[in-house]
Amino acid sequence: MHPPPRALPQDPDLLLAEKFGLAVAVVDIHANLTAVSTAGQRILNAHPAFIRSSRRIGLLRQDRSRAFRMGLRQVISGQPVQALRVDDGTSQAPLTLQLSSWASSDRCLLSFQSLSPRPINLTPIQDPYNLSNRQVELLQQFTAGMPLAGIASDLRLRPQYVREAFSCLYAKFDLQNQLQLLSALKSLPLIQGD
Repeated sequence: MHPPPRALPQDPDLLLAEKFGLAVAVVDIHANLTAVSTAGQRILNAHPAFIRSSRRIGLLRQDRSRAFRMGLRQVISGQPVQALRVDDGTSQAPLTLQLSSWASSDRCLLSFQSLSPRPINLTPIQDPYNLSNRQVELLQQFTAGMPLAGIASDLRLRPQYVREAFSCLYAKFDLQNQLQLLSALKSLPLIQGD
């Protein structure tokens, strides 16, 4: 069981997170919890990706745990915001941690973000990004939560073709991986149903 949520004294950011029900936590370089919002506490207690601990955030999958620790070190040392997928890649509980710097130089702010599939209208960005109809079709399948292998199967394409097509999409959007692409697409004001 994680410790009860507590706010850092006189910290308006965490107080605002609490007011708006945002799922956030503040950790040090060793992943020790120093503060966590109520919504963040619920995720830590319920999500299957996390190891139950009273003082520290731990991930069940070793590869995700290593990436998390490395991301913490990078953000605390002044590098840009990191996004890290922490679930097991299944569609049952998709979750991403966004790591960003905190007011205190030896701490990091974690923002828990659900990656639930949401429909998106890509027509307005087709021309500015010079996207082909096939690329738009691939992105629509991708934003609906389908993995690359599923996209290949559904559209009757070779898996290698789909991987190469996504490599081209990463270059067009100046990104490096699926998580960054999904985050960028989710941040566009084109998502339907908002």
